[in-house]
Amino acid sequence: MIAEVPEAEATGALARCYADIRLKLGMPVVNLIWRHLAALGEIDGCWDRVRDDIGLIERHGAVLHAASYSLIAPLPPPAPLDWTSPGQKILVSYERGNSLNLATVRLLLGCPEPGEGGSLPHAPDHVPPVPRFANLPPVLQAAIERLAEAGPGADTGIRPTLWVHLACLPDLLEAIAATIPAMLADERFRTAHARLTVPAVDAAATGLSETAALALQRFNRRIGEMLLIGLYLARSCPDGLETD
Repeated sequence: MIAEVPEAEATGALARCYADIRLKLGMPVVNLIWRHLAALGEIDGCWDRVRDDIGLIERHGAVLHAASYSLIAPLPPPAPLDWTSPGQKILVSYERGNSLNLATVRLLLGCPEPGEGGSLPHAPDHVPPVPRFANLPPVLQAAIERLAEAGPGADTGIRPTLWVHLACLPDLLEAIAATIPAMLADERFRTAHARLTVPAVDAAATGLSETAALALQRFNRRIGEMLLIGLYLARSCPDGLETD
């Protein structure tokens, strides 16, 4: 899977950049897109382009969130799952993060503005730490890989952090891995994904390095998938998701 600089390993200027990302995006974690750009040495160039446009990103993220909700609404509902409070907080955090990150990717790639409307949930102040994939028992690694290999973004080489994060709740992760891959592979879900994401753009036209532009195009596809499936999973919590 792709390289990253985990938050726990960030020092100096990178640690300060991570702190700025968490603060400005209102997130308890730094999402994988930024950790990967850090590993590529591209985080400063990308973050400097958007850090003063957070209001715009928030508005665009809200539009993409609302559009995603509409796209998954016709899908058959998932079976109810036992979402404990920590699991709900993780899911809400990624619901916000994926909306904002998809808006950020589109802004960096010079995509058309998505319109107006919608709102985003606030992320909880704290979520359980993300386990290290390499330290997980084989049964949980297999569950994560089953989920990662099922969706329309499987060929990006990006292992979604949501699945790794939910490994701190093993029973929940295994229940998700037993049912959700079928929906990720469903043609109706893939059609929704194709409608949400944007086609590849000319890397030279973005003004970014080719390395950064190609990475962002991969994340455009994977983040779109994870925004949709995260909202779909929220429907498996009959009483709604809590954030406090």
